[in-house]
Amino acid sequence: MIQAISTYIKGIAIFMVFMTYVEVIMPDKSYKQYISLVMGLILIFLVLSPIGNVIKHAGSFSDFNILNNSVMLSQKTIANEKTFYNDEQKKAILTTYKSELRNQMESFLAEYGTISMLGIDVSEGDDDFGTIQRIYIEMTPTKQKKREKLIHIKPVQVNPDKTAPQNDDSDERVNIIKNKISDFYNLSVDHIYIKIV
Repeated sequence: MIQAISTYIKGIAIFMVFMTYVEVIMPDKSYKQYISLVMGLILIFLVLSPIGNVIKHAGSFSDFNILNNSVMLSQKTIANEKTFYNDEQKKAILTTYKSELRNQMESFLAEYGTISMLGIDVSEGDDDFGTIQRIYIEMTPTKQKKREKLIHIKPVQVNPDKTAPQNDDSDERVNIIKNKISDFYNLSVDHIYIKIV
């Protein structure tokens, strides 16, 4: 650093000596003002050039670091936003898909009764996204004009499998509905749970 400053001062001193020498050897005084102007501009350039170099290098290093950090932050932000938006898109798609499935099932099963509760388990994995895994339906049957048979009440059973409710297979309509849903959605009958209330 000290050597750079001493070189800078020596360069200015040598130029001043050269400038004085040029003015002394000039034969005609009429060109002196033009030569002084040019030599003055060169002197200003010599005085300011090291300062400009320092500012230029300092700015470029700081700009480079700021730019580099900015790019890294942008990449991280984009990656986080991409994950966030992918998750939000999947949620929106699943919500819309389940809503459409509910509407479809309500119209599909309208002849058998009114759906009071519907649960649909849909796969969220990348390989089988949107695949129906289980369907839980609770429905109220349509009122029949005349009752042909008596209602038989089954004894209450404790559900040993806590992951899935027991099917209400007492009614013939349940089996018909299960088979219809199974055929339409290509889903095993074992994964369809229907309760008629």
